[in-house]
Amino acid sequence: MKKYLITIEEENSLRLQNFFSQSSFHKIRDEFSFFGIIGNHLTVKEYFFRAVTNRLCPLTPGELGCALSHLSAIKDFLASDDEYAVIFEDDVTEVLPVDLNQLEHYIHELNLEQGFLLSLGGIQMEMCYRVRGKLLAQQLYGKNILKIDKDFLQHLFYAYAYVIDRKMARLLIEYHGEQPKTYDHWHPILEKDPSVHFYGTFIFDHPKMGDDIVTKSYLEQERLQVYKAKRPRQKFLHYMRRKIKRHMLDKFS
Repeated sequence: MKKYLITIEEENSLRLQNFFSQSSFHKIRDEFSFFGIIGNHLTVKEYFFRAVTNRLCPLTPGELGCALSHLSAIKDFLASDDEYAVIFEDDVTEVLPVDLNQLEHYIHELNLEQGFLLSLGGIQMEMCYRVRGKLLAQQLYGKNILKIDKDFLQHLFYAYAYVIDRKMARLLIEYHGEQPKTYDHWHPILEKDPSVHFYGTFIFDHPKMGDDIVTKSYLEQERLQVYKAKRPRQKFLHYMRRKIKRHMLDKFS
């Protein structure tokens, strides 16, 4: 399984030292491929084409750099023969020690449906509290796995730790194309291929915005400074379907 780290840090930065000091990572640093594109370093022409043209709400330089970094890693994965890739951002914190060289074996045992993204963290964050789905019978490192209901995928965010297979990787490349979208907004991907599957569990955590500056998410800091348009109002029937389904999932899951 290919291992990737999304980072724009210098090799010996404190941020990377903190990342690789964790037991899940410190013995396998050489197994990671590093990808990081700084949006502010792109030319004005490239930024305008990729992030502004034909958009109601342009991407910030950080959002564009984040998307391009992840997509570069995914393209590298597809150029290999590996079945899965695990991708981390450099502000990840482990919840428990994980042997990443055994992770592929455990993923095989889960027998997830083809065309999947398994989020290894984020579902526990406040922004994702509306996510609903069904728990799988299996667990991963003793943690529950939620198969996310597609009507609630719009409430799943964060791309700081996840596993994808080759089908999902190809779909992500196709979906984002030459003008990437906000990378951790997964729901619109279903319009490209409604047969894919999203799962979530909680093995890796992410710093809150009140945490130390060394571990803060650069992207979230940037987003706080930018006005984000309100979501469009939902159609009434779609709203009622989701409301009823949420009640049923809460009651019986």
